[in-house]
Amino acid sequence: MEPQITFITALKKHKIPFISAMGAGGKLDPSQIKIADISKTNGCPLARIVRKRLRDLGITKGVKTVYSPEPPLKHFADRKIGSISFIPAIFGCFCAAEAVNSLLKTR
Repeated sequence: MEPQITFITALKKHKIPFISAMGAGGKLDPSQIKIADISKTNGCPLARIVRKRLRDLGITKGVKTVYSPEPPLKHFADRKIGSISFIPAIFGCFCAAEAVNSLLKTR
């Protein structure tokens, strides 16, 4: 997670547009995936941690994110949260679509 925070802060510092994917682990419902500013995310444990760390660095908004408010599955035997194969791919599709649409709007 620290590399993600470092990367986000560097992109913000240099005013480089980006979109960041939050936690896909333990999620199963692609219909709940959303795009929102980090300040508007909810229900995603990773987004909550990233939001707090960014807030500690003075960044409270302006970080576009792909996230899911779906509660992650809690019944993993080893307490590690894995992801089903299609959810990270769908997060990536949301990121790509947002990037392409953003580029098309600027022309």
